[in-house]
Amino acid sequence: MLSQPTTDQVLDAIAADLRSLVAPAVGDEAAAVALEQMSQLIERAARRAAHEIGWMHEEIVAIDDALTDDTDPATLEAVAALHAAPTASLHLAEVQHRYHLASVALSRAIEAAFAAGDTDRISALKALLQQRVANEQEVLGTLDLVGRG
Repeated sequence: MLSQPTTDQVLDAIAADLRSLVAPAVGDEAAAVALEQMSQLIERAARRAAHEIGWMHEEIVAIDDALTDDTDPATLEAVAALHAAPTASLHLAEVQHRYHLASVALSRAIEAAFAAGDTDRISALKALLQQRVANEQEVLGTLDLVGRG
């Protein structure tokens, strides 16, 4: 028993209990499939709860760093909006708002790089997108479509 469990630990414990205590008692095949899928979703939510704010913060910093020398007016406007957003809060809604602003700035920078045909800039910005995809894959994991197929 954990005296001060984190959200991910609570969710992992729920998923484990569903598998070890509830699943053996479920006789209906459709209900067993649904239960396994729920367990997988809970495990993914646990992974997300453990890392989501950190990953968003890291991406915000990386995007901001990558755009500091940008000269495109639309990108600079988006970066200014990001800089104007409050940074002290670690509440999910506020971090998601800053993440959205950073995403808008990144989108504008990518559009400007493509418009200018700047292949070096495109490659650098593409690396930021690849890190985002890697984080999303970590959050999503793999969903085994139990009983589907």
